[in-house]
Amino acid sequence: MFNLLSDANRSYAGECGAVLSVLDCIQRFAYEDGNPRVYQEALAALTNMCFNIPRNKATVADQHGVLLIIQAMQQFEHDINVTQWGAAALSVLCYNDEKNSEMCSRSGVQVLIEALEKRLSDEVTVRWVCKAFTWVSIQDGSQRRRAAQSLHQAKHLYEQHRQEIPSLIQEAINKVSD
Repeated sequence: MFNLLSDANRSYAGECGAVLSVLDCIQRFAYEDGNPRVYQEALAALTNMCFNIPRNKATVADQHGVLLIIQAMQQFEHDINVTQWGAAALSVLCYNDEKNSEMCSRSGVQVLIEALEKRLSDEVTVRWVCKAFTWVSIQDGSQRRRAAQSLHQAKHLYEQHRQEIPSLIQEAINKVSD
């Protein structure tokens, strides 16, 4: 879905303040009827800069960036690109990062469930939401049941169309059903 910068370039992006600039862009336009393309590009950049760079993930956590991503996904829930990149950003940020994962489990689970329910036939969204679900602990029982139900619907859809069932769907089902 995206081409990664080298580890050195992603690390440098954090050092020179690019991660903060992207978060500032997301926050600045959060209360406007802005162009979803701005959010799509910002979320793509954030996903890329934070992939396996703990310091950049920590910067996002310190700035409550997960909440900004969730807000952008809610504001532009109709835009498939914002949904895809938002789910990608949440999954990358939550992977091996307790603070971001905790923030997402409190506020982002509902947004991820809604993204999955609205975009069941979009394999990119399904894959990123499944990845996020494998790395975010869902505490609320009703959300766990709803997430499991949506994941089962996705699995059924992929079986029904004789498409390959992404192993991520089953992995996410196992995680939310624990």
